[in-house]
Amino acid sequence: KFFVWTLPTNGGEALVIITSVLAGTGVALPVLPVQILWINMTTAVLLGLMLAFETKESDVMFRPPRVPDSPILTGVLIQRIILVSVLMLLGVFALFLLKKQSGAGLAEARTVAVNVIVMIELFYLFNCRSLRHSMRSLGFFSNPWVLGGSAATVALQLFYTYHPWMNTLFHSAPLALADWAAVVAVSLAASLAVGGEKWLRERATPAAASLAGGKGVGHEEPEEHARGDGRNPPLRGPAALCVAAALLRGVLPNHPPGSSGAHCAAFHPDSLHRGAGQDAG
Repeated sequence: KFFVWTLPTNGGEALVIITSVLAGTGVALPVLPVQILWINMTTAVLLGLMLAFETKESDVMFRPPRVPDSPILTGVLIQRIILVSVLMLLGVFALFLLKKQSGAGLAEARTVAVNVIVMIELFYLFNCRSLRHSMRSLGFFSNPWVLGGSAATVALQLFYTYHPWMNTLFHSAPLALADWAAVVAVSLAASLAVGGEKWLRERATPAAASLAGGKGVGHEEPEEHARGDGRNPPLRGPAALCVAAALLRGVLPNHPPGSSGAHCAAFHPDSLHRGAGQDAG
């Protein structure tokens, strides 16, 4: 999840700088190097790190395993990097140039650009809380660390924008309320575009672990694995879970061929209700 968040956002920052350099001397840098340093210092800790505290998703035990030889940088992740980078590029340059054309100074235009980058990264963070599900299905308040990090990021951006010391140190300038409205609108539009892309991909390949490199629902097991070896049939669903729990607790020293059915019957939830005097583990 952290890779899915940090690679596209860093790609967007790099694309903004590269585009402004390639455009020639007629286009001023929308973000200075010291401002990029500020962005990376604050967002990496207060936003990206918060994904480490994300709770387990309800369907995590029903997903197929990750393909061992699958690359970290999958094709879908590359598409996500391109999408977020382009959205950030368009949003930053649109508001930066509009602010300059309105007669504002370069410091104000750059402050708008910095806040667009940070707010796009903040809104995009909520899309990265799950690689498959929407924020609504996860619950907006299910990870208070993300909310706390987001609130701290907003507070620091206000400090960056309005405090005289920060204006001197990072070449920022105070913004009007209309500027903040434009920043939030662009950031929200970028978040909705990414959310729409994730929704379309989920509908096209439901429950597919595309970003994580897993196998989709339509993946078929090899025939010999599906049938078993004829002596020890494969365990599936609750049977596999109960045998695994028994092995971990030491109840079953091993799993002899053909014995899975009898042992799993002893650990079936119905047997736990019926056999109050039995040792069911």
